[in-house]
Amino acid sequence: ELSEPGKTVIHKGVKIIGNSNLASEMPRDASFFYSNNVASYLKLLIKEGKLDLDLNNEIIEKTILTKS
Repeated sequence: ELSEPGKTVIHKGVKIIGNSNLASEMPRDASFFYSNNVASYLKLLIKEGKLDLDLNNEIIEKTILTKS
């Protein structure tokens, strides 16, 4: 109720940021976190330079779509 689109309001010492499109204002941070997630996932999949699908790992088990 206190937020105003496009304005920053301070109410009782609390800063309320009324940005209407936060996603467009933080692409660098979003890209950083996304790339970190992708790199961490690839570290789970690749061991010693080779694909190693450890299906006992819950993350790998739940995300692998196909296997031969």
